[in-house]
Order: sequence, then C-alpha cells, then structure tokens
Amino acid sequence: MPDVLQTVVPASMPRKETIVLNVTSLEFVTKVWRREVAELATCSVTPPVAALPDCLNEFLKAARGASRTPGQAEAVTVIDGQRSDSLETSQMFDPDLDADMDTYIQRIETKMAGRFWNTAYFGLPAVNAEFWDFAKAFADLVAQALGHRPGGRVDIDCFVGRYEWTHTGAHVDYADNFAFTARPGKVMLTWPSSVSGVAGAKWPEYNTFRDQSTPLKNLPDRIAYFPYDTYHVAESPEEVSLNMNLAFWDDCRDTGKVVDRVRHALNSKGPKRAPIGINGATTLAVEDADNLNTLRRLVSQGDVERWMAESALRRETSSRLGVPRPVSGPVGLAAEVSLLPTAGLQWYVSESREWMMLGGNGHVAQMPFDRQLLDDLASLLDGGTVEVGSLASDATLGRVLQSLAKWGVVGPHAQAAGQ
Repeated sequence: MPDVLQTVVPASMPRKETIVLNVTSLEFVTKVWRREVAELATCSVTPPVAALPDCLNEFLKAARGASRTPGQAEAVTVIDGQRSDSLETSQMFDPDLDADMDTYIQRIETKMAGRFWNTAYFGLPAVNAEFWDFAKAFADLVAQALGHRPGGRVDIDCFVGRYEWTHTGAHVDYADNFAFTARPGKVMLTWPSSVSGVAGAKWPEYNTFRDQSTPLKNLPDRIAYFPYDTYHVAESPEEVSLNMNLAFWDDCRDTGKVVDRVRHALNSKGPKRAPIGINGATTLAVEDADNLNTLRRLVSQGDVERWMAESALRRETSSRLGVPRPVSGPVGLAAEVSLLPTAGLQWYVSESREWMMLGGNGHVAQMPFDRQLLDDLASLLDGGTVEVGSLASDATLGRVLQSLAKWGVVGPHAQAAGQ
C-alpha cells in the first residue's frame, strides 16, 4: 500500500473535522503543499533517531581536526541568544562523555545551570549513511506525491536545546520544511509571507505579531510542515527539545556551479596597456583569443560535458541530496547481488562514446565506454541478479560491483528481496 501522510487542518483555517490525506492525493498537493502550514501525522519513513550519537560524533571529530566533513556539514552553538565561537566544542555531543542523547542533554543542562542554549547540526546526510538513507527515502515519497521533485537540494538539520527564541529572529528558509520531533517542547510560530514587518523581528519585537501567527507544536507523533516562504521563529524555553528538519530547498545552484568552473578557467583581467588601434580590419585581443581557445579546449576535450554529467549524476542518484552516501569501512560482495530497493543508479555516455560516467547514491566514477557493462547494469535495473563467483577475476563488472556495494547501491540478493 502507498505511504500515507495525515494532516490536521491548519489553525489559520476554520475548525472542522480532522482530514486524513494520502501523500499521493491531489488534495494534499493542491491544498497543503506550498500553501499552508500544517501538523502532519508520522508516516512509515521515520528518522533514525538511534543513529544520532554516531552522526553527531562526526561533527565533533571534524571540529577537533580528526576528520574532515563536507562543506554542507556545520555545527553552530548559541548561548543566551549569542552565537558562540565556531571552535567551541564543549556543547557538542561527545562519546567520551555521553552514552546517548539523554546523557548528552543532561550534561549540557547541568553545565548551563539554567542558562538558555541550543546547538544546531547542519548537513546530517553528508556524514551519516542512515540519515542519508532516510532523507532519500522521504524525498522519494514526497516526489511521488507531487509528480515532480522540487528544484533545489534536500538536507536534514538537527536542533537540540532549551532556548527562548531562535537567535536570528523571524526568518524565511526558502525551503519547504518537514520537522520531526524526538523530544517535545518546541513551538514554531509561523507567519505567511504576506505579513508585513515581521521579517527579522526578534524577541520581544515579534510579540507584536504573535496574534497573527499560526503556532506549530513539534510533537513526536506529528510532522510539522511549513512552506518555503513562511516566516518562522522557534521557542523552547521550558524543555530541552530535539528536532530534525528535512528541508526541500527552492532553487538549484548546480548549473551556476558549472558556469563558475568555466568562468574560473578564463582570464577575466584586461591588459594594463592597450594598442592605439587603427580603422579597418582587426583581430581579437591577446587575452580574448586566449579565452576563446580555452573555451574551445574545454568543449572539444569534454571538460564541460564531464562537469555537467558529474553534477547531474550526483544530484539525481541522491534524490537531490547532492552529497554521496557516506562510506564507513570495507564492504564485501555477497555470492549473489542485486540492486537495493532504495538505490539510485544512473549512467551517462559521452557524445563521443569514448567514455561514460556511472552514478550511484551520489557517488560518481568515470570509465571508458563499455557496451557490455551497460547491458549488465540495465539487467540489474530490471531486477536481475549477478552471481559474483561466476565472474572472471579481471571482469569490469566485478570491479564496478565492488564500488556499487561500497556506495550502498547493491547488496546480497536475499537482503534486497526481503526489504
């Protein structure tokens, strides 16, 4: 049966009987999505809360220089409404001090001695495979409901703390947010974009607009949803709340990044001395001629095509998370493997048909064009299996399957069939 999201009629609407919507229904898409804030009931795709300690430990290791997190991953701590030094790590989850999230929260509460605090961890899918899987699964669920994917990237952030109000004040994310709650206590005040004057308002200024807000209670049996253009500010003054927000950003910047790479390869500086010039026929300036030759080389040698293909494969096979599924430790191949149900697998063949790119769960690899390999991959997509022991030791498919297993794209056939 299809997954279901349930919604309670937003507080801004007249009270009437509770409505239960299927995420694939036209009513959900046309009456809630991008139009109204709402409290949705939880569905079968839920965040892996038990994985939070391992996930947050990656942020601590990065802050201490023991590892390097991707650019999307960042931790920010705020104490009594003031942002702390980015090198401050004492407020972060520490496995040497914290057995689980409860002991972590108790440690910080004791340390703060009544002061307000909160720590935000941005970019969970970039550092933890379980949160990557959850984000992709929920993004796929929403895409099936809408009939399309929102244009921007998808990400998950974690917010933990007891605080009076969001230190940035009322703001807009330009992302559709689904907030999942592990510990209650947080209330999100929301305003539609039509409310004038609320933008940037901090406490106590935003109290002027409180009667125009729609409060969203963040409860464990609800998913708090607010659209991309909604002004919002969070309050959690009485209890330490723990929430995870899955955001669908409004715009995609991947095309711009490819353009930036082209721009970076060109010389944008003109000469300090220019010729006097004469009337009649002329030639390109030296710097312009060099740039034209660079553009020709970038196109003829396939650089631009490779940049575009890599960007698209990373984006599309990750359901627009835009980061590869994290890999931890060696992964072996089972005797018989097949495509895992939630995996993203695509390939791109160059216009010259000299090379191809393979994308799996946000990972990308380039290799020479191989017609037989494409047939084997197509068979996997059709539900086929591969008996690894029957492959020659130097078979290209065997090497590719090793990478796909490491990326979380293929697994033991019995496991895949049972999921």
